[in-house]
Formats: sequence, C-alpha cells, structure tokens
Amino acid sequence: MIGVIFIVSALGTWCDSYKKYEVSKESKYMLSYNWIGGMCSIEKCSIPKDKVIIEDGMVLNGLAVIEDGATKKCCDFDGRRDDLESFIPNLINHNYFYQSEISNYWSGYSECDIAAKSYVIHGTCLPKEYHTPYGYFNATLLLFQNYNVWTTLRHYNYITGKQYVYSKQKINDLLSVRGFLAPVQWRCENPEDKQMLTSVNVCFTPSADKFLQTECPEITGQQQCPDYFYFAEMPPTPRETKCAY
Repeated sequence: MIGVIFIVSALGTWCDSYKKYEVSKESKYMLSYNWIGGMCSIEKCSIPKDKVIIEDGMVLNGLAVIEDGATKKCCDFDGRRDDLESFIPNLINHNYFYQSEISNYWSGYSECDIAAKSYVIHGTCLPKEYHTPYGYFNATLLLFQNYNVWTTLRHYNYITGKQYVYSKQKINDLLSVRGFLAPVQWRCENPEDKQMLTSVNVCFTPSADKFLQTECPEITGQQQCPDYFYFAEMPPTPRETKCAY
C-alpha cells in the first residue's frame, strides 16, 4: 500500500518477532485510508475478483497506535496465537460478515489480505479491548464509516479529475461544520505529481470506551499535500487479481 506507516511484506513474514508493549496515555490512534485513484495511479492495481461495486472513493489501510512520530508494530500480548499470519486470513474467509465488510471498505487492490496484515502488524499493539481480531476489525470499520471524508465531500459537489483542484483549508472548514473535531492529514506522495491526493490520516485519543478525534502529529517521511490538491480519477484497472476481496 501507499505510504510509510503501514508497511507489510509477504505472507508468513509480516512480523519477524513480537515485542511486549503497553499503550501509554499519551498515545494516539491513527486511521489511514487511501484514495483509490491516487493509489492506483502510482501502483499497479487490479480489482478483487468478488468485488461487485467499483467506484471512485476511499479504501481502508488500517488503524495503528502512534508514538513519537512512528507507528507501533508486531506486539506481543497474553494469549497471542503463534500462527496469526495464517489464522487471521482463514478467520476472515470463514466469516461472511467480515468478508462482505472488507470487500466493501478494505479491498486489496495491490495485494491480498490487507485487513489481515493490518491486524497482525498494527492491531496486536492496540489495548486489550481492541487487540482481538474482532475488536480490531469492528473498531477500524466503524471509525472508517464515521470518518470517511469522501462520504461528506461527494454530497457537496466535489468531483474527481486533475482539472478540479480544491483548497485544503476550505475542505477542512467544511469537515469541521460536518462534525470533524480537528483537521485530517492529507497526503500527496506521488513524486511526479505533488498535488494528487494519495491517502488520508485521521487521528484519535481514547476516552473511556470511545475514540475522540484529534489533530494528527507529523509523521516521519510522509509528504503532506500542498494548499491545493485534487482527487485523481481511478485509472483503467483490470479484474485479474487472485484476491477474493
């Protein structure tokens, strides 16, 4: 996937090892999702074979704990299975609800098992109420549905295409009116077109059993969008992947 914070590798090598980690009160949580048009303009994408609806929009990357400008990865906890990297994809494949939700919001356009990889690498580092597969998937999917910026923008005549360049400040102001408590992070990481949106970060602090939106810290190595950017149209994309969702 695009970006620095969610780096994954081949099946069976997502985590070389797991380390104990306790989430501190200063920790923040970062929801990351990609703009499909931007992502597929950089990477070679293909459409999952069982995906029915294909349209411009956002696709989930994952939810991670962030401290000191970096995300926590591959954490150990009491009761963690040794076979997570094979168990989690199998769990999804045998759960129709998660298959459907992941197909709609967390599809693998450039590699398979994105949701499973995100859980193994980042979900294991969340507090105990969220570091089970079900806790992680439920929290991530719910946050995405509540904080998907395109869900709001498309109702205000925002459209895709390089000829339609928008003010970052005006978009943040609109999102604030629509209930966002802090600006989101807009990432434009195409070195050949620095005005093309590639992904979005939305950050939270925990409060009781809820996530409260807050401003994201600067992330090392990430390229933020300039004052004006655009939503790239999805390029021609074949349906040739072996990914089920």
